[in-house]
Amino acid sequence: MSWLRLFGLIQLALLSQLAWANDVFFDSLPRTEVAPDLLVVEGRNELFDASNYGAIANSILIDSARGVLVIDTGSNTLFGDWLQRLAERHFNRPVVGVINTHGHPDHWFGNAAFDGVPKLATRQMIDYSRSAGSDLLNTLYATVGDAMIGTQLAVPDLTIGSTLQWGRYLFEVISLNGHSHGDAALFDTERGILIAGDLVFNGRSPTTPHADIATWIQVLTSLEARAPAVVIPGHGTVDRTTASIRETMRYLQWLDQYLRDAAQDAVDPAQLLAQGVPREWRHLAVVDTEFERSVIHLYSAYEAEYTKEVPR
Repeated sequence: MSWLRLFGLIQLALLSQLAWANDVFFDSLPRTEVAPDLLVVEGRNELFDASNYGAIANSILIDSARGVLVIDTGSNTLFGDWLQRLAERHFNRPVVGVINTHGHPDHWFGNAAFDGVPKLATRQMIDYSRSAGSDLLNTLYATVGDAMIGTQLAVPDLTIGSTLQWGRYLFEVISLNGHSHGDAALFDTERGILIAGDLVFNGRSPTTPHADIATWIQVLTSLEARAPAVVIPGHGTVDRTTASIRETMRYLQWLDQYLRDAAQDAVDPAQLLAQGVPREWRHLAVVDTEFERSVIHLYSAYEAEYTKEVPR
């Protein structure tokens, strides 16, 4: 037996073992049956890490006579493959459509598992993913590790319209900005089900590196005004009230005012980071890391707003 063939067999054995370990972990993720034809798989309220295989965001499966729609495919091909098998097990139908709510990699890097399946997103999300996808993929390979093996970019190929009929659901597609480049939320008016993507977080600190906070707050106000009966956030448990919308909004309002006040007082970024997050928000998962990211990515704009050149 040649060394090349032996290496190939060893690699295949390792990949098989990895896939088995991933399946055990993915099967342990909480699932919520919002309705008999709508299943939510809840990712861990954590940061990207090898120990969670990148499974940190929520995915939604919606059944219909023509097959299953997956909304947000996770961080890698292994998770996407698992979603395929879950759809077959739970609904006894294949996945025939994919929607990505926005361009952050934990929501669309599983796309490659759905070869030949139409993939939809907003035009802004598609453009962003094409330009930033390679860098994002390199980052996840570095942070998540072996679970990313075999993951390739599969950017959505179709632009989502203003409405979407899937089975008994008629969704209003709300194409907005705020959290990222080209966010989309889906709202079924008849049943009051809001699929919010990362416009809403539940029990986790919002991610803000690409955020326009003022716009995001306006978007949340608009979503709350729709009075949804069920909110499916991008991260965290399904919410059968609007508490998750309000909590996300309140955190962003606090963050905006906190950074604004600090900039007005000329607080140094290092000092701001040292002050940390007040007790009110300590219950949110990964809040320290997300606050640090917010300061790093957003604070300079607040400083610029209050920095005035002294006339001579």
